[in-house]
Amino acid sequence: MAISKGHIPKITVNKVEGMRYGFADFSSVDLVKETVHLPEEFCKLSDKHQFKRLKLVELKMASYRSAW
Repeated sequence: MAISKGHIPKITVNKVEGMRYGFADFSSVDLVKETVHLPEEFCKLSDKHQFKRLKLVELKMASYRSAW
């Protein structure tokens, strides 16, 4: 109902071999703010650990930007 009324966009999920749920294409509906390429070993980590590491990267970037 929310999608049909335009409250939230419909996200296409493409099937990808080896991925349980596939790949959600957020960029096709203009929801991607920034793309960060992760080291390949991150792919094997749980979501919890991926987000934890991304938070550390984000904090380092914010610190670097504030130095300017």
